[in-house]
Amino acid sequence: MRRRIPTPEGQPRSNQRARLVTIIIGVTLMVVSAALFAVTETTTKVSRWAAELHRLDEIQRLVEGQRSAVGLATHLSALEERLDGWDLEKELTDTLDAVDDAEAGLASQLGAGTPLPSVATFTEVARSIADAVRSGETESAQEIAAGSLNSAFTDASTEVIGRREIVLADLTGLDRAGARFGDMARLTVILVVPLALVLVYREIVERQLRQRQLEMQLEAEQELAQARDEFVANASHELRTPLTGILGLSEILVDDDRIPPDAREMLGMVTTEAADLARMVEDLLTTARLSAGQLRYEPRRVSTTEEAEVLIRPFVQANQTIAIDVEDAAVHVDRLRQRQVLRNLISNATKYGGPNITLVGESRGVTYRWMVTDDGPGVPPELERKLFQRYIHTLTFQQAVAGGVGLGLSIVKSLAEGMGGSVGYDRSQGLTRFIVDVPLADASSGSRPSIRAAGGVR
Repeated sequence: MRRRIPTPEGQPRSNQRARLVTIIIGVTLMVVSAALFAVTETTTKVSRWAAELHRLDEIQRLVEGQRSAVGLATHLSALEERLDGWDLEKELTDTLDAVDDAEAGLASQLGAGTPLPSVATFTEVARSIADAVRSGETESAQEIAAGSLNSAFTDASTEVIGRREIVLADLTGLDRAGARFGDMARLTVILVVPLALVLVYREIVERQLRQRQLEMQLEAEQELAQARDEFVANASHELRTPLTGILGLSEILVDDDRIPPDAREMLGMVTTEAADLARMVEDLLTTARLSAGQLRYEPRRVSTTEEAEVLIRPFVQANQTIAIDVEDAAVHVDRLRQRQVLRNLISNATKYGGPNITLVGESRGVTYRWMVTDDGPGVPPELERKLFQRYIHTLTFQQAVAGGVGLGLSIVKSLAEGMGGSVGYDRSQGLTRFIVDVPLADASSGSRPSIRAAGGVR
């Protein structure tokens, strides 16, 4: 008895839980990602503002240092003029160098961030005083210092301090925002992640249960398939004995001259139907053996011309016309399996193909190609891709498989490949061709001539 999953109604609920878990995990990841992005962005801005604070502090230090150095240079210059005999040249030179260093540092800092006009103005005033001192114009330097230096210094300091307060306020706000985002992310993780873990664990357990149920169902179906294959194999084996007797006796009676023509015709029908039934039974038995992996091949050297004569003999006895055009060669195949392949194809052609049927055989390199050709309508294009699959029964293909069990072409493919060959289908120039390639026993063909004849009368 086929087993089924015991709770099919639980599948939608499971799908809903899976979607819920996915949504929760997705929301969590989005929130955490947004928080991480916000924290990263905040960290970047904090670093930028911290660098700006450091720059402003350095500017303030340099402004104060330049003011002190300019004032000291002016004072030293005045002392050197008033006190004869005092040599303050070295001290004055060192002080002016300090003014130049401070100016260079301010220029570098001013170019690295937000412009500070007041600081630039202060730098110009300090430079003009230093230039006056170098030129020996002490009084001019004192006048500039007295008139502009203090005010320029005050303006520069005020601007730097104001800018620093703005940056510090922004930095404080960023720090608070980053803290809020971090708290929100931590809260989300604390609340949502345990819930997601519980749901994920539950989903994993239920999937394992469903997997086990599917495995049980698969095991049951495999047991059922094995039992079916065994039944088919046993039934087919039991049917072969009476069918062989019916077919053999009917063939003997057909050849008996004492049989009246009318009875001979009916015996021909019995022979044909018995042969078809025997092929169906053989197909079922072969399918069961293929499914069970018990089919064995016994390849040997086989003559193609001899095989062609044997192949068409049952069809000739059934008053069917099969033309043959077979090049003599030796193939390396299982004799019985090759006959089963070609008889299946010829039988299909006599039933569903056109009136003109030909068995063609020719060597092609290291392979030998058998072709069963007829001038019938062929197979619908939409079914060509699955032509060699089992049980191809559809309304559009009903005539092509009527009277069969849907196994013939799939068996042809399996047996051909089992012998190291292949099978194909071609429809061109109004002809239908089923092509079977099998390995040659050797590269050279035999010495006997090819067969070109027609067997039987239709």
